[in-house]
Amino acid sequence: MCKNYKGYDNEIISGDTISVSGYANDGSGDYINGRITINKSELASGKTFDDMTPKEVIALVKSKLTFA
Repeated sequence: MCKNYKGYDNEIISGDTISVSGYANDGSGDYINGRITINKSELASGKTFDDMTPKEVIALVKSKLTFA
């Protein structure tokens, strides 16, 4: 089961995998698209997506971002 998170503050997130997509630009005309997938196995021991708020999911996604 895969859940696409859309950023609603009170939405309950469930399933074994979530995928968060986004895009950005720097104003110069350059754009970047990205997707980060998080598996339930990557969560802290005993934690499930049901236990997480959307803000916690965003924090987790941000922790997985890398910049070149």
